[in-house]
Amino acid sequence: MEVTDQLKRKVWQKGQAVEGFNPDLYRKDPCGAWIVWDKYGVQDSIYGWEIDHIYPKSKLEARGFRAELIDGPLTVNEATRKVLAQMYNL
Repeated sequence: MEVTDQLKRKVWQKGQAVEGFNPDLYRKDPCGAWIVWDKYGVQDSIYGWEIDHIYPKSKLEARGFRAELIDGPLTVNEATRKVLAQMYNL
């Protein structure tokens, strides 16, 4: 999956803005961990963050999911809808 600046910004916007902190620099991820914009891809920082798959890519590939369902820049709702559609042939 290619991570463009546009995709990074789109994912960043899904983080929780925290009152009193600049939302362009600081947010919280869905688990409540603090993330810092400039720490994208920094794995040895407690504020680091990265864009990854909702489900492990290897498991999806093993189940035969199409590449666009695995690597497409989807929101959770779109991803869930597409996965269910494929699982149940909708």
